[in-house]
Amino acid sequence: MKRLRFKLNVVPDKSAKYWYDRARQYIEYLAIDKSHVTLLCDLIAATSPRKQVKNNIILAYKIYHEYVTTGKIVLTGIMGTHKKNVIRACTGQALSGNKVRAFAENLKGNLQVVTIDMHIIKAYHKSEVNITDTVYKFLSDKIRSEASDLGIMPARYQAMVWQASRTKYQSRQGKKLKVMPVTFDRAITEVINTI
Repeated sequence: MKRLRFKLNVVPDKSAKYWYDRARQYIEYLAIDKSHVTLLCDLIAATSPRKQVKNNIILAYKIYHEYVTTGKIVLTGIMGTHKKNVIRACTGQALSGNKVRAFAENLKGNLQVVTIDMHIIKAYHKSEVNITDTVYKFLSDKIRSEASDLGIMPARYQAMVWQASRTKYQSRQGKKLKVMPVTFDRAITEVINTI
């Protein structure tokens, strides 16, 4: 079996350093009640795999709003891979999956945990790699070490790498990437207009 080599191939985007802090502010703004912030963080994490940020927030908020106003967990239009974690989030159970659990923790303010997704993989490897538990742990430890060398929180460094990777690979595809605050603003506007 070929040994995988992971070397950072993007320049971390310093403008994304406070991505999770800003995301948390937006989530607190969207929550109908402050006691719902954890639920909304979990739902955003639960619906995040293979979703663009804006679409993820809109979907998670629709599920959240329906649940807190009617008590019903709506699974219509949700990817099959999201359903079990949506149910877990609404029933207060622990989420499943390394990326989903870490992302939920980051959104809740735990900046020691590192979220690894395909944007992070692309930032460290030339091709897509299956994100096994071993790869997840290795990259998490690598990012924590690099963050420590720079004197910043691991999740803040991960956000900088993630944003740089998104920018690099989406610009290669000819897509114009919107920065995070614009994405959240648009998502919030759309959420408000649809509820």
